[in-house]
Amino acid sequence: MTRKITHAVLGLAMVVFGGLQINDPDPWLWVPLYLAISVPLIVGATGRYLKRTTWVVLGVSAIVAAMALPGFIEWVLEHPFGDIVGTMSTERQYIEDSREFLGLVIAAGCLGVLVCWPPKAGTESQPTDSSQ
Repeated sequence: MTRKITHAVLGLAMVVFGGLQINDPDPWLWVPLYLAISVPLIVGATGRYLKRTTWVVLGVSAIVAAMALPGFIEWVLEHPFGDIVGTMSTERQYIEDSREFLGLVIAAGCLGVLVCWPPKAGTESQPTDSSQ
């Protein structure tokens, strides 16, 4: 039961993350991405494990995070840590990139919980390829 509650809470948190992205300059990317991240978690709360879907979403998230990584590195190496809560501007793109990168790290951690602590064995809900 704890496992299902954990998956549900993490899945709902990703729905909230998605909702918070509506005011982002590029919500067309972030809202669907966070909602996609929430799906395997919420389904996991029902006792089913969408293993392939989880890995696909993790892969897409990693690609998007890689695009934000240079801005995150710039923030860590060249700017005060307090800038992360500062006002964004076109001259300070590293703030947006850093926030996006850190959000995806949190999301990957949520999916990592699902991978490391999946619904009970035998609940794979996607068909597997098998020779008959």
